[in-house]
Amino acid sequence: MLELSHKALFGSADFYNWNRIKIRYCDGSSFTGDVAAVGPSGLYLRGARVWRAIIDDLLAKGMNRAHMGILSGCSAGGLSAILHCDNFRDLLPATAKVKCVSDAGFFLNAKDISGGLTIQNFFTQVAATHGSTKNLPASCTARMRPAELCFFPQYVAQTMRTPLFIINAAYDSWQLKNILAPTSADHGKKWSDCKLDLKKCSAPQLQTVQGFRNQFLNALSALGKSTSKGMFILSCYAHCHAGRQETWLASDSPMVANTNMPLFISRSAAEVMDSGFVHRAWEKWASNNVGSSGEPLKAALLINYDPSGPSRLLSTIAEQEGIKADPIELRQFVNFVKRNKFETESFVIGLHQYLVTSIHETWFCGRCINTSKPAGEGAIVLQTEAFLLVAL
Repeated sequence: MLELSHKALFGSADFYNWNRIKIRYCDGSSFTGDVAAVGPSGLYLRGARVWRAIIDDLLAKGMNRAHMGILSGCSAGGLSAILHCDNFRDLLPATAKVKCVSDAGFFLNAKDISGGLTIQNFFTQVAATHGSTKNLPASCTARMRPAELCFFPQYVAQTMRTPLFIINAAYDSWQLKNILAPTSADHGKKWSDCKLDLKKCSAPQLQTVQGFRNQFLNALSALGKSTSKGMFILSCYAHCHAGRQETWLASDSPMVANTNMPLFISRSAAEVMDSGFVHRAWEKWASNNVGSSGEPLKAALLINYDPSGPSRLLSTIAEQEGIKADPIELRQFVNFVKRNKFETESFVIGLHQYLVTSIHETWFCGRCINTSKPAGEGAIVLQTEAFLLVAL
């Protein structure tokens, strides 16, 4: 176990007292293999046993008292994070908050350029060689036929119980080279240059690549809308992202909310785990946006929100800026959000009554109906698992 005790590791103190455990990938089946016999070459195909032995050892060393946990990996490790996610959740204490992050592990079940099933046949062979099927998630194998298809995240993630965050390129370089245009399907080697550099692809090839991207996005959409699933899908021609210094931590790396991507994604995955981070983010955001120059907000509220439990267990108001809200009135607003009848009900904050004007996956907008201003006054409400952020 390596204690993340130095702030420089993440650029902040958000994970300063976490333990990081790196499991070396060694079995060729994303830790699902379990073959009793030793192979002719002396290979032990027992990745599932390796996984469980490592986890049991960590549990004995203190992980059985964990309050929070993130299971993550890249490529085959990202696939492992998905395949073992619910099992990892079950092995940790019931009270622990657990999430999984898959980096470049969302391998798509798609046909190759010749119309063949190269990747499906490959995964089927892996499952047969390693005896993996019995160790694939039961929530998937109980409904999929053949069960080996549960090696593909697009089928597993549909029935996962544990929150999942996906990081992947829609133009994943490994998948374009090995799923869309594997050498075995490229008989005339027409894709050799295109696979090395997309700038060298012909117009028809680019159209095929775009079609693969569309299939990839459709597979993600099929997971459905859920607050327990999040994703960051990029358009780079790359494979594995969050751990690479040259693409993610350099001075010119992509930024979101003025934060480098690994930290932003890590924070997104851990959002409801660390209320301290939420409050620090609030302090920075509120000071820059409420009452500032330009297009200032008049007020903002951060409200404790537990959609499955009574709001009385926590103070209703976690933070407020530019307003002196009444906690009792805000409980009524929280109940309005829980009822989820945005199209037929109105809500009240302070002296104003609002009608919902637009509804989105994790947020909605409202317009004040008792103001004398011609342009009206609006409210934006963002929902997370633990908080409601109201901007007025």
